[in-house]
Amino acid sequence: MERKKLFKHLQPVTPIVLGCDHFGETNPGIGQLDIYWQKGGNVLDTARSYGREASKLGTSELVIGKWIKANGNKADIVVIGKSGQRMLSLEGPNIDRKLLDMLKTEHEEESQALGFEPDIWMLHRDMTSLDMDVLMDIALQAKGSSLLGLSNFSTARMKQAIRYADIEASEIQGSLAYCTPEAWGDPSLWCLTDEDVTFYDEHELAYLCFSSQAKGLFYHLLDSTDPSQKAHDRFDCPVNRQRAQRLQNLSIRLGQSLETLMLSFIYSRGKGYGMPIAGSTKPSQIESSTSSTFTMTESMIDYLLGREDDYE
Repeated sequence: MERKKLFKHLQPVTPIVLGCDHFGETNPGIGQLDIYWQKGGNVLDTARSYGREASKLGTSELVIGKWIKANGNKADIVVIGKSGQRMLSLEGPNIDRKLLDMLKTEHEEESQALGFEPDIWMLHRDMTSLDMDVLMDIALQAKGSSLLGLSNFSTARMKQAIRYADIEASEIQGSLAYCTPEAWGDPSLWCLTDEDVTFYDEHELAYLCFSSQAKGLFYHLLDSTDPSQKAHDRFDCPVNRQRAQRLQNLSIRLGQSLETLMLSFIYSRGKGYGMPIAGSTKPSQIESSTSSTFTMTESMIDYLLGREDDYE
């Protein structure tokens, strides 16, 4: 995979990110990490809440830290960590103090599990009850030497955040499939919009997209099999059924796999600051996700979105 300059203060990276949320004791993840690295990939996405097994936090971070130590390749890897998914449950007086304590503790725990501070450390949610200057002050105090990122912040809140802090990257839900926080069932997350793409292009800001393949919805629609309940609830709608047919048409005409085109849709939009997160529980799925890269034209993207009847 080709690497390019997507982060402002870090080395060139591959646009396809390896999602490490399932790594732990029952899924050690070493096979996925090995294949991704052999394909040239160098961005790993984890969080304090990932890999939770037997009520333990941080098993994903432990796997990543062990693998990097064994391979001695930290200088060539960008690790993105996240803390504070539980911040919205904080109650009572002195919320700002409680939040700072929580984030500092989680950043320290994550760094200890990894064996180093993450290159980019993100707030895992946006506490919208706090003014942005207060929230950014807390984040800057908690992040240690990591660069700061924000996860699940709306465009409006991102515009406020960059006035108070140097933001390295964002992470939101994004894919070819149309989705909303309401359909997802979680109003605290954010789904990619056209306005977001324009904002990130203007500010040359990388944005990572989770659920980049919509939990396999398009595969199921095209082979008439039943999607998972989550895929059905979050993504199955008339808009996405139309996009599935267009995706299939494009795949046949271009000779590219559905998976390649879905990932390309994210990293080819606008000025190319989108970074799809490819997650899996099987090494074979990482192999297929990273086997080919293809850059779409704007016309192809508009065709998939139903804005054009054909493409050039």
